Amino acid sequence: MAFVSEHEARRECDLRNFGQVPSDLLRWNLEKAHREILEQTTLTEAGLIPDEVKRSEALLGVSHTLRALAVSSTLTAQDWRTKNLRMDEPSRVQGLMDLSQQLWREAWDLLRPWLKTRAPGVLLVRPGDAR
Repeated sequence: MAFVSEHEARRECDLRNFGQVPSDLLRWNLEKAHREILEQTTLTEAGLIPDEVKRSEALLGVSHTLRALAVSSTLTAQDWRTKNLRMDEPSRVQGLMDLSQQLWREAWDLLRPWLKTRAPGVLLVRPGDAR
């Protein structure tokens, strides 16, 4: 079971337009992030979980979700907004991939004290790859 709930992840990443990010996709990606964290770090589900770990799980889960949305092109034609980002239709796919990369890096940077080795490699997407 994930360290953070869907609601906590949405709040952490300021996902105001909830309809754009399907609940089942976000929950699935939070579980995916949880498994990755347990595999790549010395952390376990027992005991008190530091706030940095909870934040990193939310960031990583949202990162995976944004990447999935960009690749699958399931977003509507509306503008899409988060706390620090506004995208219109033409820049949406690359913008989502860029935001996904940013969240991914921040999540693994927060997990650095608990990593077994080094952070997993970044998934690079070039313009045109996700379309």
